Amino acid sequence: MNLLIIFIVFLADRILKLLVMRYPENTRFFLLPDIVEGIRTINTGAAFSLFRDHPGILSAVSILLILLAVGLLHMARSKAVKAALAALIGGALGNLLDRFLYQGVTDYIHLLFVPFPIFNFADICITCGAIYLLFYLVIKGDQVFHD
Repeated sequence: MNLLIIFIVFLADRILKLLVMRYPENTRFFLLPDIVEGIRTINTGAAFSLFRDHPGILSAVSILLILLAVGLLHMARSKAVKAALAALIGGALGNLLDRFLYQGVTDYIHLLFVPFPIFNFADICITCGAIYLLFYLVIKGDQVFHD
C-alpha cells in the first residue's frame, strides 16, 4: 500500500507539472480572483527559494531526507504514519526529479489571499506528511516507531 501511495503521489505530481510546463515561465494560466492563480515558475532553491545558488547541496540533502523517510517508513507502527511518510516520499521524489531534469522545481500554485511563495502539489504532500508526522509524534511520542 505504501508503494502505491508513493507511486500515485509521484505520478500525479509529474502529470500536473507536465501540464503546467506547456505554458511559458511566469505565465498565468488560471485565476480564481482573490483566492488562487496558476502561474508557472521554476524554483532553483528549496522552500522559500532558500539555497537557490547551491543546487548540488539541495539535491544531496533531498536524497538523504528521502532515505531517512524510507527508513522511518519501515519502522513506523501506524498505517496513518506510513501513509503520511509515503506521501512525503512521493512528493520529495517528484521535486528531486525536477531538480535533476530541469535544475529547479516547477511551481505553479499561488495563493492570493496570503503572502506566500508559489508552490506545487508535491510541496503539499511533503508538508502535509511532515505536519501529520510531527503531530503524531507529539501525541504518541515513542509509540510511533519500532525499537
